Amino acid sequence: MEAEGGLSNKGSNHKDSNGLIDALFSWDFNNVFNQNIYKPKVRKIPKSFETEEQYKGSYIFPLLEETRAELCSNLKTIQKAPFSQVISIETSNTKKDKILFNVNVSSWRNTYGGKGQQPYKSLPGDFFVILDVDPQTITSDYLEKSSKLNWAFAWLGQVNDNNTPTHLKLHISNSMDQLKSTPLFIVFLMNLTTNLRIWKTLQCSSSGGIVKHVLGTMSMDNKTCKQCNNQTDGEDSTEDMATLRLASLSLNESQRVAIESCIRKVKCQHKPSIELIWGPPGTGKTKTTSILLWKILAINHQIRTLACAPTNVAITNLASQVLKLLKHDSLSRNAIFCPLGELLLFGNKDRLKFDYSHQLEDIYLDRRVEKLFKCLGQYGLKFQISSMIGIFQENKLSKLKRMFKSNVSSLLECVHIFTTHIPQQVIMEHNWKKLEILVGFICDIGTLLSKNNYNYDDDDTMGEALIDLKCHFLLVLRTLLVSLDEIEVPSKLSKNSIEKFCFQKASLIFSTTSNSFKLNSVKKNSLNLVVVDEAAQLKECESLIPLQLPHISHAILVGDEFQLPATVKSKVCERAKFGRSLYERLSLIGYSKHLLDTQYRMHPLVSYFPNSKFYGNKIMDASIVMNKEYEKEYLPSPLFGPYSFINVCGGEEESNGDGQSKKNMVEVTVVTQIIQMLYKAWCKNKKDISIGIISPYNAQVSSIQEKLGRKYEKKNNEGFGVKVKSIDGFQGGEEDVIIISTVRSNNGHNIGFLSNKQRTNVALTRARFCLWIVGDAKTLGKSNSEWRDVIDDAKTRRCFFNVEENKELANEMRMMKTWQMSDIKQEILKLDNIYNSNHVYGRV
Repeated sequence: MEAEGGLSNKGSNHKDSNGLIDALFSWDFNNVFNQNIYKPKVRKIPKSFETEEQYKGSYIFPLLEETRAELCSNLKTIQKAPFSQVISIETSNTKKDKILFNVNVSSWRNTYGGKGQQPYKSLPGDFFVILDVDPQTITSDYLEKSSKLNWAFAWLGQVNDNNTPTHLKLHISNSMDQLKSTPLFIVFLMNLTTNLRIWKTLQCSSSGGIVKHVLGTMSMDNKTCKQCNNQTDGEDSTEDMATLRLASLSLNESQRVAIESCIRKVKCQHKPSIELIWGPPGTGKTKTTSILLWKILAINHQIRTLACAPTNVAITNLASQVLKLLKHDSLSRNAIFCPLGELLLFGNKDRLKFDYSHQLEDIYLDRRVEKLFKCLGQYGLKFQISSMIGIFQENKLSKLKRMFKSNVSSLLECVHIFTTHIPQQVIMEHNWKKLEILVGFICDIGTLLSKNNYNYDDDDTMGEALIDLKCHFLLVLRTLLVSLDEIEVPSKLSKNSIEKFCFQKASLIFSTTSNSFKLNSVKKNSLNLVVVDEAAQLKECESLIPLQLPHISHAILVGDEFQLPATVKSKVCERAKFGRSLYERLSLIGYSKHLLDTQYRMHPLVSYFPNSKFYGNKIMDASIVMNKEYEKEYLPSPLFGPYSFINVCGGEEESNGDGQSKKNMVEVTVVTQIIQMLYKAWCKNKKDISIGIISPYNAQVSSIQEKLGRKYEKKNNEGFGVKVKSIDGFQGGEEDVIIISTVRSNNGHNIGFLSNKQRTNVALTRARFCLWIVGDAKTLGKSNSEWRDVIDDAKTRRCFFNVEENKELANEMRMMKTWQMSDIKQEILKLDNIYNSNHVYGRV
């Protein structure tokens, strides 16, 4: 079968997510390595669309091509991929004409792909290749050219209870007759979950909703609808806006206006809306978004919201901020309970990367289900109340004291779970007050029983105060036991029914954009609003996953299209604008944006260039960064002021072993020497400092990490922290001092993907107090990119320095050059010895 024709049919005809798997299973290695296989099919994605069918169809072939490119990239580094030896493969069962296989493997090797990465653990959506050759001994050329290789692709659809790292239930592409040879090896290549969810979303009709309003052909005017305008004079609207109390939250005018405007739009039940919030670096984007979400919860209207972000880190950060606001609000009101049942976070706990000691456990779905299963179960809240009623029917004081003491903690635990994990509106106001009264009585009774006149076990007489408390306590317990039956909780108790209950009753659900796909399977779970944080980092087709959920009528996209977008591997897809976000496209076709116009992160000398170059001087510096206390002198030299370009000539870029990345060992030496100087200064003054070292190339990151070793790990130096990451990996981060190693140094003045202006912007906006750029000014200055402007600007502002201007750095450079010359002499000597020995043998 010809690959392109077969894939074309599969790409357009399969109406389920497995259609993508069918397409992948039809490929051979030649297809995967063929960069032009989908080139004729991938068209440039337009800025606007006539129909929903055209809109979604524009992403089908780019998605296939990008999946191919990701698979190709991972096959090229197959020697480094996690792998295991296959022990056995047996047919399991058949589902929907697809055969499942039980595959038993040995322990996984190559489980760490690099420093800081987690060990491999199988997850649903994992895609593998099974080979009859050890993957550590082969190259991608071998895969492409070998005709004798026995192999098959495999996909892990679900992880069942029986699944362990060494027992997998897989779909396999080829017939088992081709995999009879031994030994066999299985290699993890990539996880397809997000691509499968996008595929499914593109195949389904949205049934109206908000999707038709993002096509670009329908104008979305920013005026409040006439019906809502007529209601703004009413008391209800005034009360709603009064409950916001934004003045007390230290918001600037642009943040306040953005929040109020978005809330007015989402309150409208008559017309859909799409709002864009533009948050350049340091302008309090996450703060604004978290306050917006918190205040939407306070509105009397029942607005159910889904909050999404591209990554687990981003969504847990946003959820943590909202949770903090809720808890602080409860404390400020001296509330007995802190109701969190309206908030719900769901996803894979290993990927969310928090444990049950983390504050987010209070809103995490799996933990909530465990807690409520206990609280609503046979020995839950009702049982504890009934037990306490029985205890307080006891007339002997000594027995009452013992039984109260042994049972009260269980009752209080159930009350805590009940009020924390079930939304307050579900419990209802009168029951909530009874629970508060109940806790008050428990405290009073505990206090009374602990007094001296009740401390004798042989005295069974009850005082008047205790008798009175006992009567009132019994009344509260009995009325509460009856009224608890009014509360709508699952009648048939199971973990599945509780999970469904949690989804249906939460008013604010947190999830990654990809994982929000699971909400399609939750019945009677209508959501009104989607808020997407870091929206400019998402491919548009991935943004469709939450936007296509039923009943969504409003969307708020928060982001900054001048920072890095989603990563795209395929050059074909890059040219087709497959990586462009919905946020960016709507900006391009004229959607208005709420600009957050004040930055609170960077020293003014740091913010000056990115503000003028990327944001048209629209961003103001907050008073806090203008303050003299924001001036930090970490090292006594003009070269290490708030902003400097440190010119390192004489360095030489080189490719790493697999040719996929670059490094510059001279810059490694300069950067590590600066760290040593900072460490010496810190040892003397012990003033806390956090340092970020960033570079566009992973090979440079690895080289710097290797040179630094473990000397500066935080556990050894509390108050002195060093992080080394790629620029892409540092997006969203900030540190006191940022050191950029630009790497590129060549006669052709080529700087590769360093020329990307969004990557440049991210690199230049991570520092709070000091930004030091280490690079070859000649290469960068003649590169015809933003870096030329960086050099010119540094010279104009007298922030340009040669590395030799600092004595310690100059000495380190001289020593390195001496070592290099010594290495060269040794190599020449070896060549001379080889030549002389060959010459002697030749004469003999």
